[in-house]
Amino acid sequence: MYHPLPELGIVHGRMSITRGGVFVIYYVNTTVPDLAFERAAVTFLNRAQRWFPGSIALKYPVTTVTDFLTAWDRIAATVNAAGGQVHCGAILTHAEAGGRSPSGREGGLEFTPHDPYARICELDMTVQNAQIGRLTRLPWARHGFLVLCGCNTANPAQPGETPVAQTFALRQGVPTLGQVGFSSFSTTWDTLTRTTPASREICLWAYGGLRNMLAWGQSATGRRLPARVFR
Repeated sequence: MYHPLPELGIVHGRMSITRGGVFVIYYVNTTVPDLAFERAAVTFLNRAQRWFPGSIALKYPVTTVTDFLTAWDRIAATVNAAGGQVHCGAILTHAEAGGRSPSGREGGLEFTPHDPYARICELDMTVQNAQIGRLTRLPWARHGFLVLCGCNTANPAQPGETPVAQTFALRQGVPTLGQVGFSSFSTTWDTLTRTTPASREICLWAYGGLRNMLAWGQSATGRRLPARVFR
């Protein structure tokens, strides 16, 4: 699962044995019993440790913007304290296309589904591009990369706006993969296979389907959509 990643040329099982860390930050909603985000995050972390054997595995559940910002800083502190570098990381949360939409809403990493009838203060639920552009720069390895698994992280909210993945790439200085459509949980990597609460190894990625065809003109084949890489 999460392998291979031809977008980055990752086709082999092992990439580095230098000291460093791999991390996941994932959304937790205690009202949803299947914990799909956590299961997908653990699946990614297991794969990352196979790519980078001997690395420190860091796993941070988050429910709020403050949780996310705190987790990000803890990654930097932990890896720096160990005298290593970050090999790779993944963020698994809800997300909306980056920048300001025609309706005036700012997209970004989402921590509660947007309800147009009962709006919550945007800064309390969304990590927007402005905040992403001020995040602590992690001590990335030269081969380091970041994966954003949330919906539409490679898409701008409208022409002229900046995708979330691009903002991360500009700030962090590493290749950043974003999703070119709405993401789904799947029990297989190459094609979309629906999960159940009993599915142990799952991924979160964008796949071809009716929703992505209508919204973004993507194929409806059900196959994995290659991520867009920003550098």
